[in-house]
Formats: sequence, C-alpha cells, structure tokens
Amino acid sequence: MASAWESFHFAMLELAGADSQRERLIKAYKSNLMRLAKKNVPVELRSEFTRLVQEIERRPAKYNECTVKNTVDAMDEKEVVAMINSIIRMYDAVTRYQPILSSAT
Repeated sequence: MASAWESFHFAMLELAGADSQRERLIKAYKSNLMRLAKKNVPVELRSEFTRLVQEIERRPAKYNECTVKNTVDAMDEKEVVAMINSIIRMYDAVTRYQPILSSAT
C-alpha cells in the first residue's frame, strides 16, 4: 500500500507543476504511475486504475508507435481533465487507506 500512496503522492506533485495540463499528466504517469503494479493498488481502486492505464497506453490509430506522449497529445481537453481528475480521486482514496501514525510519548 505504501508504494501506491508514494506513487500517487509524487504523481500529484507532478500534476501541481507549472507545465501545461498535458505535460503534467504525461510526467505524472511516466514518472510515477507507469511502474505501479496493479496488485499494489487497493482492490477498490484497481478497476479505475486499470482504466487509466488502458486509456493512457492505448495505441492511437494515427501513430505507429504506442507512447504515452502521443496518446495524451491525441486526447481532447475533456479526456485530459478526466484523466487528471481520476488520478486525484485515486490519490484521495489511497491517502485514506494509509494508517494514522500514533505519537509515542
């Protein structure tokens, strides 16, 4: 679970950057979520995470090579915003799963 939280946390930092939404989405996915194993994502979020991965890694018909950048560049604004919102929702849910640290006295 810690790896899921960490991946989503760093993805959120990328999404909060200064680049365009498309560039931030590409960075968030490639740098942090691309290598996140589905088994490390809470069961309740796996279907949404799987959809995100499938949408971002789909092969656009006009490209010979499947790349995250080409896929995101081929998306319209609504799709980009939907992907970003999905990442935010998953981060929020993963954060709620983290155990609360108790302070030792």
